[in-house]
Amino acid sequence: MQQPQAHSSSKRPPFSLAATISAIHSEMRWKMLAYLANGEGRMVNELAAAGRCSPNAASRNLAELKKKGILTIKRRLPAFR
Repeated sequence: MQQPQAHSSSKRPPFSLAATISAIHSEMRWKMLAYLANGEGRMVNELAAAGRCSPNAASRNLAELKKKGILTIKRRLPAFR
């Protein structure tokens, strides 16, 4: 499995504290991010179990975290940026 890689700083927009707090405000998102904290990509079903939600809800929340720049998708596996 390919390890998540950091993007170069020229490609990554700077994090806004307010936007980051807004993106991780829910307990479900926090639990999914904690599960990803070791840097390995995970399947949506695994993240749904960690967040105690349905796979559909996990997918929607992961998409929002990706849109806000907190996650990247590598080889179709969500991973911390």
